[in-house]
Amino acid sequence: MVHTADTVQIHTINLWNPSGKPIFDADRDLASTTRQAVLSKIASDRTLMFAYHFPYRGLGHLRARDRGGFEWQPVNWQFES
Repeated sequence: MVHTADTVQIHTINLWNPSGKPIFDADRDLASTTRQAVLSKIASDRTLMFAYHFPYRGLGHLRARDRGGFEWQPVNWQFES
């Protein structure tokens, strides 16, 4: 599992346009390049991803979209007692 921390903040914006350069990225060019590389690797390896900025629970997988960017595929899980 990969914890993306602040690599992605808003699931629709950062996934659909990972090359975007939000104002809150300190180094916008480096952040954009890093975000694209990290998300591409997660999608191609089908790695489980945890993104705490995403809708609850923040666990899921990525799939490349035909239009570019990525699609979020949440994973449903539950605790067992």
